[in-house]
Amino acid sequence: MLCNRGHSVTVFCSEKNQRLLDDLFPGVTNLDIKLLNKATIFKNWMMFPFIGMNQLNIRGSLMPQVYYAARAFTINKVKADIIHFEFSGIGIDFLESIGNIRAKKVVSCRGSAEKVKLLMYDERKNLFRKLLKKVDRVHCVSQDMVQTILPYSDEPGKIFVNYPSIDTGYFMRNKRKERDKHLNILSVGRVTFQKGYPNALFTMQYLKQQDLSFTWIIAGSGNAVEEFIFKIHEFGLTKHIILAGTKSREEVKELMENADVFYLPSLYEGVANVVLEAMSMELPVVVTKSGGMAEVIEHGEDGLLADVFDFRAQAGHILNIANDDDMAENLGRNARKKVMTKFNLEIQTTIFEAVYNELLQTPHAEK
Repeated sequence: MLCNRGHSVTVFCSEKNQRLLDDLFPGVTNLDIKLLNKATIFKNWMMFPFIGMNQLNIRGSLMPQVYYAARAFTINKVKADIIHFEFSGIGIDFLESIGNIRAKKVVSCRGSAEKVKLLMYDERKNLFRKLLKKVDRVHCVSQDMVQTILPYSDEPGKIFVNYPSIDTGYFMRNKRKERDKHLNILSVGRVTFQKGYPNALFTMQYLKQQDLSFTWIIAGSGNAVEEFIFKIHEFGLTKHIILAGTKSREEVKELMENADVFYLPSLYEGVANVVLEAMSMELPVVVTKSGGMAEVIEHGEDGLLADVFDFRAQAGHILNIANDDDMAENLGRNARKKVMTKFNLEIQTTIFEAVYNELLQTPHAEK
């Protein structure tokens, strides 16, 4: 969207997927993808080996400093006005050289890095505090995320909220699924503790006890698959649950076309894009009150909310959708309206554009 508004955008990444790039951005000419890995960094550095040598601190270990200085030099060659670190973990990785990057800095706070890592590691807390001091603005995906990071910030005025958005033109239902007595429940997300799938087995067990005919399809893989499969077996739910593995964007959309309800049993979230995609596809959604999800969904109007560990309430919502076609249809229709009016790319881009323009009018501060 920024490219469509006439801005030049450069994305630094470690790998480039040309097919995906062509699919997502056909005909976009002012988008540049640059590889940022050790090979490209040191190639640039060796072309101008003395530029940036004054950034080295000879009292420390030399090789890491050479790498950090070379990385900053590679980024500075682009002559960007704004550099946006899409995750706080990336920003922390750049702390050693962030002062040498000649651009205004923005960092995004989205989920796991703030919800979990800051609870576990004291060193991470210290680095996160330093990062918030070094950057010019801090983007949060929800008001809940703002409250999560406030204890680590001395400058709350830097923080702004811009909710995630999705492509409502792509995530649009192309066909109507005929509802029958068998309910297809869909979840999309990696099989990690964040997503709460083991807890959701209690929900599925309750649905089975209520004699509901259902299949729960989970699209995603992760580091907890073996444990989850064992628990599925122990719960006696192997005939009701399909682990579909990692799916492409097109395959996820197809799964949504054939689902009756979308289920997010997460323990924590920033805001789950996949729920916005499901809502845009007019799927009724059952979602835990995790992170910023209660800021997205109005209970009973465009989705159904339940407490994180209240599996009976979650199961009850799914049963209500299964037994009430009119309610399911109304939830889905209202869900798409919500996404189109509040979580579309135009709105998100406008907010980012305003923040970037404001930063460009602000002189650099000494840090």
